[in-house]
Amino acid sequence: MITDHYAAFQAEQRGASNALPDGVWDIVAGVEWIFGRAAPGERGGLDVLKPGLVREEASKWLTRWELADVVEEIRLVLSELVTNALRYGVGALSVRMCLISNTDAAWLHLEVWDGSTRMPRIRDAGPGAECGRGLWLVRAVIKELHGAYGVSDGGRRTWCRTPVQITA
Repeated sequence: MITDHYAAFQAEQRGASNALPDGVWDIVAGVEWIFGRAAPGERGGLDVLKPGLVREEASKWLTRWELADVVEEIRLVLSELVTNALRYGVGALSVRMCLISNTDAAWLHLEVWDGSTRMPRIRDAGPGAECGRGLWLVRAVIKELHGAYGVSDGGRRTWCRTPVQITA
């Protein structure tokens, strides 16, 4: 399911631990992907396609929003967040990406909700490890983009945001 309406987003942000800086923020544009999860015996089935679907859809939306300069970085961040949510989360998966702005700044806000109460953690993966670097990559990319990264709702929601330049 894909939707581009964020009527409740600002209200959610006011009460969330990942709240925006003080001020009035407008949602310029947004998209949300909501996925069910493969049945227990189907693990690795259709779930493995979801990070790729989100990467491709994000590319289209970022290009449409004239943010082509951050497409590759945001594709990587979303892919890692979705993969982590699929691996460790429970229940449905929700991915949000939106542009928010006020008179002083604009941000690209990303969040993945996975229903798990397990707090995501950045691991110290060894050189031969095949996994364990996803959140480290997310943090490094978002830091490079001068953004912020965090976890809220008791581990259910992983979010990040980065400043962007948008045209009026």
